[in-house]
Amino acid sequence: MKTEPLSLSHQPLLSSRGDLKTDYLGCKETLENAAALKLKGVVVYVEGEPAAFILGTISRGNLFGVHFAKALHKV
Repeated sequence: MKTEPLSLSHQPLLSSRGDLKTDYLGCKETLENAAALKLKGVVVYVEGEPAAFILGTISRGNLFGVHFAKALHKV
């Protein structure tokens, strides 16, 4: 397993349903504006493929507030 910083190239990890029953659109918009919002994140790879990501903010030194955490169904 490896990790790397989260970037816009990881959008395929999001569900593409985009309806009101998911948080797809909110997560997509947040990911697109992550730099402006000063968000941090990592992508987790399993067998060389991106399998999950986490996106949030760092506050109070070493505290990380999670805004979105997503993984492929098979993970």
